[in-house]
Amino acid sequence: MKICKQCKNDTWKIEVREDCGDCEHNPSWSEDGYIYDQKIINESGLTRDGVENDGECAFGTAFGEGCYMFHCAKCGYQFTLAMMDN
Repeated sequence: MKICKQCKNDTWKIEVREDCGDCEHNPSWSEDGYIYDQKIINESGLTRDGVENDGECAFGTAFGEGCYMFHCAKCGYQFTLAMMDN
């Protein structure tokens, strides 16, 4: 398993996300560019559509099928492994 970049720990909590739609790491397009802030998204009536439109989330390449979200058990550092439809 991968070693944490921040604290060199090798123990991870793994969260399986099956959809990118409402994920907080999937941005919404506004006239000012992509935003992540849920309050602004709600107030503006926006949809989290960054992955759908550009194939990118806050962690990089995404395919809209969710991901494996790895959380370092020691310091909380996160990274993802995007899932894709076969």
